[in-house]
Amino acid sequence: MKKILEDDEVVSKTVDIERIIAIKIGTKVMIRRNIDITLGFVNKMIGSVVAVNRSVDRNRIDSIKIVISDNKEITKTNRY
Repeated sequence: MKKILEDDEVVSKTVDIERIIAIKIGTKVMIRRNIDITLGFVNKMIGSVVAVNRSVDRNRIDSIKIVISDNKEITKTNRY
């Protein structure tokens, strides 16, 4: 789970985005910006979550591994 809004923000001000979203293995995700054009990780590319790595205290997600249709993988690391 990842907190995407601050405590004082309300859902109605963020186009109905919830404060916490669930990320599970097998979830379909869309890449929303060009990450690596040479590898095909570009805006609007659909992939599947194959791994979720949590912090030692398990209170946050450190990285998410995504696989796209041609079996290329990318690991997206969370920046704090």
